Amino acid sequence: MQKDEIKQKECPFCAENINVKAKKCKHCGEILDIVLRVAEEAKSSNNNQNVSVNVVTDKPLVFNEKEKSVGFLLSIGIIFYLLSLHGLR
Repeated sequence: MQKDEIKQKECPFCAENINVKAKKCKHCGEILDIVLRVAEEAKSSNNNQNVSVNVVTDKPLVFNEKEKSVGFLLSIGIIFYLLSLHGLR
């Protein structure tokens, strides 16, 4: 395929022609890729909460105190369950 024959599609937001592989419209700036759109919306609606959207980045997850407590209690429950299985053998 030659450079002249780049496949185009119509942006669903502004109706301008864009590359079929485009993730964001160069004309209106709308994000066309679902994953990127969700990540951007989560960033903009943060509202001072610990929100982590780990889509493609290497950033660590951030948990609030309630989530940490639930995780700790689940871990303890799993440990006791495994210990009880081991004791039944």
